[in-house]
Amino acid sequence: MIRGLCKGDKLRPSAPLTPLLVGLIRKAFTQSVFAILI
Repeated sequence: MIRGLCKGDKLRPSAPLTPLLVGLIRKAFTQSVFAILI
């Protein structure tokens, strides 16, 4: 597990932040889609 994290950190310095950004983008996207549908 630690090995994978180190590998990811070496490949992407902002690895820990990406899940948060993806979550925020998904939330905003779903909200906009619902707004368009409704």
